[in-house]
Amino acid sequence: MKRFTDEDIRLEVAALAVEIGTRQLAKRLGVSPAFVSLVTMGKAKPGPTVAAALGYVDDGKRWIKDRGR
Repeated sequence: MKRFTDEDIRLEVAALAVEIGTRQLAKRLGVSPAFVSLVTMGKAKPGPTVAAALGYVDDGKRWIKDRGR
């Protein structure tokens, strides 16, 4: 099972922000556009809300992809 870091999730957020736009992504993730920007710039960690919205779960050490999503 592959484990993901906050940096892996940050890169996914950054790619999605380019693909669909920061505002749309913020709505999808349930956070503010400002927070999405902070995450993409590496000034904030994605955290459990963003990770869960992208299909990750915390295994206690790192993030894993939720197979049910």
